[in-house]
Amino acid sequence: MGDRACQRHLQRAHRGGDPSNFDSVYNITAEGLTVVTGTPNTTTRWFDGTQNVTVSDGRLTIANGAGSSNNKINFIDITGSATNLAPGRPIVDNGHNQTFVATNANDGNVTTYWEGLLGYPNLLTVDLGPAVTVSVVRIKLNPAWPGRTQTFSVLGSTDNVSYTTIVVSTSYNFTPATANTVTIPFSPISRRYIRLSFTGNTGAPSGQVAEFEVYP
Repeated sequence: MGDRACQRHLQRAHRGGDPSNFDSVYNITAEGLTVVTGTPNTTTRWFDGTQNVTVSDGRLTIANGAGSSNNKINFIDITGSATNLAPGRPIVDNGHNQTFVATNANDGNVTTYWEGLLGYPNLLTVDLGPAVTVSVVRIKLNPAWPGRTQTFSVLGSTDNVSYTTIVVSTSYNFTPATANTVTIPFSPISRRYIRLSFTGNTGAPSGQVAEFEVYP
C-alpha cells in the first residue's frame, strides 16, 4: 500500500464485502494485526474493522489472515498523528554564510534557508527541549531549486556535549520531483538534541537546509 518512509502510529479502518457474492471468509490484517474478520451470508455482506498499527519500515503491509478465503477490500481509511517537534525550537550552527542563519531552518518557510559557512563539516543542531523519542528526520529545500545531492549524517545527544551517530553519513538526492524533500527514518531513540553534520553538497559549497523537521 502507500509508502510512508518513517515510523508512524496509524489508525486503519477497513471495509470488506461484496454486494453480489458471499463466497468468502474474511480475515484481513495490517502489520500482522487483525483488522477485519467475518463470514458473509445472504443477509450480512459487509464487515468493518478498525485497528491501531505501527509502521516502521516505510511500507504499510496488508495481508491475508489465517483461514481467510477470497478476501475483498472495498476501502481503507488511514489516519495518523506525526507532529514536527522542531518548529520554533532553539537551533544553532557552527557558522553560516552571510544572512542564511540557523533559525531559517525551522521557521516553517521553505523559501528561507540556512547555509553553512565555507569549510566542512557544517553542523546544524536543534534543541527539542526535554529528551523525546524520535524516529524520523525530514530535510527540505526550496522546491523551486534545481536538484542536488547533499551528504550528511544525523547525530543525537542528551546533554549537547556527547553526540552519537543515529544515521551514518549518506548522500541524499534532493529533486524537484519530490519537492526537494528527503525523509530519513531510523530506529526510535530518545534524544534532546538532533544534529546534522554536512560534508558535501553538489549544489553549493556548503550544507543547505530550508526546513529541518524531526518527528516521533
